[in-house]
Amino acid sequence: MAKILEKISQNLSENITHLRKKRNFSQLALAQLAGVPRSTVTYLESGQGNPSLKNLVRIAGALQVSIE
Repeated sequence: MAKILEKISQNLSENITHLRKKRNFSQLALAQLAGVPRSTVTYLESGQGNPSLKNLVRIAGALQVSIE
């Protein structure tokens, strides 16, 4: 189970980073658009974050993608 969770975290990290860069957003800009602290974006992009559903929805909305 731990390996599955690690893989999911890594995929999330890569997807957020890719989408953010594709839109030419800095971590700070994404955080401000999503209404979350910049540290939340940093942790998610590092693969170490364990986001709440609320934060995932906010970040997905700021990136204009579905949560899936």
